[in-house]
Amino acid sequence: ERDKLRFGQIQVYLQQGFLEEQRNNLDKAIAKYQAAMEVARKDGIQSELVPIRIALAGGYNLQGKYSKAIQQLELAQEAREKLGNINYDGMAAMQYGIALSNIEQAQQAEEFFQEAERQMLRDNNRRYLAILYEVWAKSYEREGNDMQALEKYQKFMELQKDLDRQRSDQQTQVLRFEYDSERTELENEQLQKEQKLKDEQLESLEKARQWQVLAIVLGGLLTLVLIWFSMRQVANSRKFKQLAYTDSLTGLANRRQIERALKQAMENANESEKPLSILMYDIDHFKIINDRHGHSV
Repeated sequence: ERDKLRFGQIQVYLQQGFLEEQRNNLDKAIAKYQAAMEVARKDGIQSELVPIRIALAGGYNLQGKYSKAIQQLELAQEAREKLGNINYDGMAAMQYGIALSNIEQAQQAEEFFQEAERQMLRDNNRRYLAILYEVWAKSYEREGNDMQALEKYQKFMELQKDLDRQRSDQQTQVLRFEYDSERTELENEQLQKEQKLKDEQLESLEKARQWQVLAIVLGGLLTLVLIWFSMRQVANSRKFKQLAYTDSLTGLANRRQIERALKQAMENANESEKPLSILMYDIDHFKIINDRHGHSV
């Protein structure tokens, strides 16, 4: 349950960071991503380090800090190699392409853009595919490839038309989320006021009941007497239990206790999948010892 809460907290930070990016509040977006990173590191949630670092790389690219973006992407790649492919290759490739195209490494950027397009088409990630086509077109523009830039811009516009129709619904959801958050805060404030009032009432009752001290003391004495009887009953129960499970002559476990212990041992062995052995002694001519020295020996 704690892991679910921490995972949910990371997702909230990431979503808040994306919203700040859309509002062009890049410093706030980076702060949200770093907060998500802190939670993941503190609680050892290694699987979330890859998407968080890719989100950080996206924020640094928007700020024009391309070397920092590449550093985060390299760290994300190291984490991915440790954990295996967890389906963030398309996003990482796009951010690599953006960073490299802005530091005049067009050929490498083109390879990453192509890989990002392949991954996003496979996953039908239309939102980020539109972003990809736009940054890809700008990369071509910087290189002077107007025809290729126009082709990517056309793809971008086609996707953007579909996404614009969905955006109004998303904005409605954001407003609803903000409204629900404010309502929750108001409800919490009301609950705190009610709790404070109850505490004050309880304090008044405690002051008014000082005359009941004697009754409380007597009740305590009665409780002690009841505890004493209870402890005596428990002791008797233990004694009866001991008599029920031991042999009166030898003081060893009787057949009932042996069967009970055997059943428990078999259950433990089945659960732990460990071997269980039973060692039995059959002493020859033991009757001679009993006849000669008596059963007590």
